[in-house]
Amino acid sequence: MNIWDHFIGQEKIISLLQFAINNSDKLAQSWLFIGHEEKTRIDLAQAFAMALECPKHGDNTCSICHEIQTKSFPDVMTLSTDNVIIPIDEVRDFISQSEQMPVIGPWRIMIITDISRMSERSSNVLLKAIEEPTPHTLWILCTSSLQNVLPTIRSRVRTVHCAIPTEEEITDYLLTECTDDQNAQQSTLRCSYAAQAARLAQGDINRALVYFTQRNVLLDREQLINRVLALKNTSGAVVLARDMVNKAQEYGQSESDASVKKQQKLFLTVHGYDAEAVTLSQLDSETRAQYNRIGSSAERKRLTTRFIRDVLDQMIADIESIYRDVAVIQARANSSITLINKEQEEELTNLSVALSQQDVLRKVQFITVARDRLHGNGMLPLIIEALLCSLISL
Repeated sequence: MNIWDHFIGQEKIISLLQFAINNSDKLAQSWLFIGHEEKTRIDLAQAFAMALECPKHGDNTCSICHEIQTKSFPDVMTLSTDNVIIPIDEVRDFISQSEQMPVIGPWRIMIITDISRMSERSSNVLLKAIEEPTPHTLWILCTSSLQNVLPTIRSRVRTVHCAIPTEEEITDYLLTECTDDQNAQQSTLRCSYAAQAARLAQGDINRALVYFTQRNVLLDREQLINRVLALKNTSGAVVLARDMVNKAQEYGQSESDASVKKQQKLFLTVHGYDAEAVTLSQLDSETRAQYNRIGSSAERKRLTTRFIRDVLDQMIADIESIYRDVAVIQARANSSITLINKEQEEELTNLSVALSQQDVLRKVQFITVARDRLHGNGMLPLIIEALLCSLISL
């Protein structure tokens, strides 16, 4: 499969990137990828790097492509963090690495997965690097919004806005890519599931895949929406907050284990081993040490923490969709704008009568504060409890 094949609704962006790759003599050396969905923008940045480094422009079969996927290719460096701010010392060290000559490929590609995690001081340090990059260095910056980037940096980068796939595009993708004999015999139900998953995912193809292939996750989301709509008192909010954190920890641990397993399998494949048959005793000492680092307790803990916060962030986004729908109903626009939570339309209509438009805006503000606190590494139970208590409809 070509590296671009799994991107949905990004045809214009892919054409732009391919044109740039095919005209490398005029290639901009600083790029900014903007998109509301983190995985999509980072995956596009990585695919761009693969296409630039791979002799076949990203055939997804060579060792270079595989090494970039496993972050083991020496000429593609990535700077990311699970903390609120990327320390300035890490930024400076990253910049110093950008000045080194490429080891294998034609470019030294430097990817920053979230430039909004950099302070203004760190951004100014970066500005000097992208103003006058060495001839062999290419920068790819990623963020969710153009407003997260200093104007001085914006003026010096080639900006790429990732598209948001439509519900129809996501539905078609799910029906095409996720097939099995059992579902094929239930085409009507299967189409209904795909449409529901696409609607609830709100443009996030990876979330849609999870909803479509894991019905338990979809049922958990529905239960969360129903429980939030039914909140009446503080004790109920505290209980729901506890259950949300517990569920996030369960999913976070599962996602962490799956991620480590996938990385280890890809690592073995890249190094020429049969990932299903090889044993650790068959690996040479250096390869075994690298393999073990992928599944180290520190790495697993880091991944689990990140996934737990990602799950809670998604839960908060799901809660926010309630008030988006209420606002649509209050504006009497639900005949032309599809409700996200159509299954709860009656409850949402009742809530739209009970709340004023100002009440809805205040609750959205509470949600924004909770998400900021979540990204600020606060105490998870307290963050969720505070949010749910602020949403109680008295």
